[in-house]
Amino acid sequence: MHPQTLSIYFRSIRLEISSRILSLVIYLLITWIPFAAMAQPNFIFVLADDMTYDEFRFMPRTQEYFAINGVRFTNAFVTHAICCPSRSSIMTGRYSKNTGVRTNNKPDGGFEGFFRRGLETQAMAVKLKSAGYTTAHFGKYLNG
Repeated sequence: MHPQTLSIYFRSIRLEISSRILSLVIYLLITWIPFAAMAQPNFIFVLADDMTYDEFRFMPRTQEYFAINGVRFTNAFVTHAICCPSRSSIMTGRYSKNTGVRTNNKPDGGFEGFFRRGLETQAMAVKLKSAGYTTAHFGKYLNG
């Protein structure tokens, strides 16, 4: 075989190997990294009591941040009209009838009712923490 032909042949083999390695790297970047990143996404959960949809107009920077980076829920409902039963549902993922917290007042409602039923150990923050998340709560937890 002619030396120039050998050179072209080896160059095409190197190109083929480089192409396969590049394809493998791209495949790994497309499939592996996003799955690893999605395994534990960061998120912030904001809960505001008695806030109507149009009150964000008074917080333009907050509205802009959530509109660009957040998820918008345009058709949402609460499980109960009273604060503590509704918050108990949000924190546990259960309907208020299944949490047993039916009022804001002691002994069956509010924080005391929530805590006495052992619901605090089943709250979303506890489950997230056991899954490796760093959690924090700012503001009102439950009345009572």
